[in-house]
Amino acid sequence: METSNVTDDLKREAEAAASQGDNLRDRAKQITLDALKDGKLSLEEIRNIGQAITEGVSLGLAGRGDELKSGLKEAISGMDEAIGQAAQRVSMTFREAIERGKDFNEMELKSSIERMRDLERDFVESLKDVAGKSGGKLKEELTEISGHLGRTGTDTGGRVKDSLGALYTSLNAQAGSTSSTLKDAAKTTAARLADLASGVLAGLSEAMKHKPEERTAEKRAE
Repeated sequence: METSNVTDDLKREAEAAASQGDNLRDRAKQITLDALKDGKLSLEEIRNIGQAITEGVSLGLAGRGDELKSGLKEAISGMDEAIGQAAQRVSMTFREAIERGKDFNEMELKSSIERMRDLERDFVESLKDVAGKSGGKLKEELTEISGHLGRTGTDTGGRVKDSLGALYTSLNAQAGSTSSTLKDAAKTTAARLADLASGVLAGLSEAMKHKPEERTAEKRAE
């Protein structure tokens, strides 16, 4: 199915969920999880999904006036959790293969680690994209929400960090394995990828150090 058809379907689902008003967070989460079931987590995919669902939700909330802000927050929170869970799912797939001594594609895992590194940024940028194309109250609310998430962090960011930490542990264990059944080439590959994961984790940890400070500053300003 073409991307335009997929995003149109997502937009309609999100609009219906928002117009009905019940459990918007959970429904937005499920719509996002279903859309991410292929596990690619690419920049284009995250942005297309984020844009379609956000636009659909805003249409569904259009007739509910003062519920726009709270509804958007619910829907975005659901999307945030879903994207983080999708990252955990990808990480778990690779970890299971590594821990069972199965072969895995080095380039595929390298690409997945790099995509997970950028997930939080891509998610927030998808919201900013929609805000930039919007007007009036929707633009105002999305700009505020995306700015807040960019400063204080997301559920996705926390889940990605935990997932990469677990993946690093598995890779490092394989790299240092003394098992005679594990080929030297596999150990070398695991060591290379463990170094990559370690570097990404260090970067994420450094960035996250400043998030609590931002949250505290925002609370003081309220």
